[in-house]
Amino acid sequence: MKLNMGQRRLRAGFTLIELLVMLSLMILLAAAIITASQSAIGSAKRAACASNLRQLYLANETYAAEHDSYAPAAADLYGRNLNRWHGSRTSTRKPFDGTSGPLSPYLDGGRVRICPCQGDFAKGKVANAFEEACGGYGYNSVGVGSRTYLLGMCSAAMEDGMLPDQIREPSRTIMFCDTAFPQPYGKNPKYLIEYSFAEPYHWVVRPGEESKYRADPSIHFRHRGRANVVWCDGHVSAEKMQTRAEETSQASRSAGSVPPTTPSSTRSEEVILIIRLSRMIEEVKRCGGRRGGDTASTPAAGGGGAGGTSVCSSSGK
Repeated sequence: MKLNMGQRRLRAGFTLIELLVMLSLMILLAAAIITASQSAIGSAKRAACASNLRQLYLANETYAAEHDSYAPAAADLYGRNLNRWHGSRTSTRKPFDGTSGPLSPYLDGGRVRICPCQGDFAKGKVANAFEEACGGYGYNSVGVGSRTYLLGMCSAAMEDGMLPDQIREPSRTIMFCDTAFPQPYGKNPKYLIEYSFAEPYHWVVRPGEESKYRADPSIHFRHRGRANVVWCDGHVSAEKMQTRAEETSQASRSAGSVPPTTPSSTRSEEVILIIRLSRMIEEVKRCGGRRGGDTASTPAAGGGGAGGTSVCSSSGK
């Protein structure tokens, strides 16, 4: 009788194998819950970022509506270099004030909202945190925020942004997207800085031409390997990083990338995001000023471009 009761008690308990199986299932369930939570948080951050970009698009459009249809200029690189689309500063040694940019009056809160996934960027008194206040977003400074593609690399091209009819394919032309830039100074523990331009794969030096000079990549794939982009027609998409085929260079304008991995990989020039940008115009227009009368001028030393020289000419070539 006692033996039978002992056998019944033994059958009512757990074996070691059963206990291990239960623990394994609990661990798997916990891992699934954590993964789902992280995915939900990531999706929420991507959605918030997309909303920020949509607001930038609307602010850009509102600015243009009040300024003879011209998009805001990306920067005054050929002037004192104190103004950007996202703010201004009183000295080149100081960061930008995000409440004093051309888009500030049209943005909720008076400044660009920060991307929730932008990362731990260099800030404050760091000498090369020069683009602070752009929120981790970059402007298409070649094909929207300037007329560099129409006029070449010259001061007249930087005075205004594009007109709507100069952007041939708005749905395939970047306006703003996620950006960052590698930290070049070893003393700063932060290896990324904010960067306010979505750079093309090759610099545009002469009107309508891609030069042989490559820009440092700046598009940042911080949303689980994707970069949020708002296009010139207002739609927002999440683009994956891909390898650029050289044969696409004449048919597209590809933007550079900063992979969200390690510092050693952020300067890769071979891995970039293929984003087809339009040629913007049916034919390259002749070099002209803001309202059709300006002349080209030589940029200040270090003003950007290939060797800091102006190539804008009356012939457009």
